[in-house]
Amino acid sequence: MLSKALRSGELRQYRPLRPSMAVRALYITPVVEGLLRDGRQEGFPSVEAETILARFFLGHSIWVTFESAKDCDLERLEDLDEIWAFCFRRPKPGWRLLGRFLAHNIFIGLNAYDRHQLGTAARYGHIATSAVTDRWKSIFGKTEPYRGNATRDYMGGVIYDDQDLQNDP
Repeated sequence: MLSKALRSGELRQYRPLRPSMAVRALYITPVVEGLLRDGRQEGFPSVEAETILARFFLGHSIWVTFESAKDCDLERLEDLDEIWAFCFRRPKPGWRLLGRFLAHNIFIGLNAYDRHQLGTAARYGHIATSAVTDRWKSIFGKTEPYRGNATRDYMGGVIYDDQDLQNDP
């Protein structure tokens, strides 16, 4: 399914501005790519977004959590079905890149939102659920998102996950 989405142009492989050896893979929609690269919205291109995504791609240290956290880089949204958010907090108000894991070390970034657009927790959850699940189904059909019980289930590399600093060589 991933190769079909790449061939059709529904997804594109993200590569940092200064690529090196990839540990994790990140695929994004053309709209998200435009936002990250072309700066068509206020706050982009963003040094913070590029830094966080490059650290993810290269397997460098990122803060991952299963709960809402003020300063995390990547969080699994509470009470939603495997919906994750990369959190770009600067420049304010910040942005969220929403998506899901397709497999271990493979994240699919489907939609990006100005944090103010998402509003309250209830509105955030509603937007995230409808935007991510609808786009996921349009690209992957009946393929379920990857599921795990710990951050290490989702990705290798260096992860800080609220408990301790883990290093997977």
